[in-house]
Amino acid sequence: MQGTPDAQMISDYVLDRLPDINDTQVPLEFIMQLNAITRDPDVEINEVAKLIEREPNMCAQLMRLSNTAHFSRGQRIGSVNQAIMRLGLTIVKRLIISFGIFDVASDKIALPYFNETDFLKSNIAGAMISEEVARISGVADTDEIYICTLLRDFGVFILKQYFPDIFEDIFSIVHEKKWPFSFTCRTVYGIDHYRIASLMFAQWKLPILIAAVPKDDEARNKKLVLIKRIYGHVDYLLKKFSYGQWDPYLIPSERSINLFAKNEAFDTSVRRIVAESNGFVTLLIDALKEASPGVCKAF
Repeated sequence: MQGTPDAQMISDYVLDRLPDINDTQVPLEFIMQLNAITRDPDVEINEVAKLIEREPNMCAQLMRLSNTAHFSRGQRIGSVNQAIMRLGLTIVKRLIISFGIFDVASDKIALPYFNETDFLKSNIAGAMISEEVARISGVADTDEIYICTLLRDFGVFILKQYFPDIFEDIFSIVHEKKWPFSFTCRTVYGIDHYRIASLMFAQWKLPILIAAVPKDDEARNKKLVLIKRIYGHVDYLLKKFSYGQWDPYLIPSERSINLFAKNEAFDTSVRRIVAESNGFVTLLIDALKEASPGVCKAF
């Protein structure tokens, strides 16, 4: 059906609207700064707190969730410094990344056939697994791989947030035909959600490798191919461990599956990461339900 007038019109409509979408509600540059600063094992809590406090919306969301029973354990948290000391830097960072990138703290409306919780699990666990894949593969810049894998489905988020009718139609077809999400997007509507994300990052001038750039940058494109294979392997691992399956008919490429050595020690590491991610997401969703009762209908 690709190339029909309706498909072309929908594709053009989506692409034409992208320049009107700004990143004020999704401060990705701030997320990247936070991720970079917290990589330093000797970073001072005050330094991290000052960075968070520069984003009032993120700071308010952090304090709201930190003071739910699931995180505060009955003792009120009055500052970002206290939140970091009480919850730990890792939990604080994951909280901010979760409601910053994927807007999980906003009002939620359940969409047929789309599992919001699995989407969140896939992206958080996927980013964590990608670091392990990169580490055992000898890839130097694990930070870049973490960010790229975390944002690999950002185009899905854009479609869901800004084009909900199209998004719902796509998932209805996914459910009916048992087709993978990306295949359905391209085949029925001529939309590539990876390209949508790439265009958005370039539009916001974010220094993210998967942002759209001239095709003649050979070194950059080689690195991009490797990263895409890594997160293809991550999707394979998530499917293998039946975790975060928001796209139930996704078929990882054979090239991605066989790119990295498989052994029991690595599988054990992935199981640990999946369990850690699952524990965090469970806490996050419980906290969201407590902070906004009756609002988060999608969870």
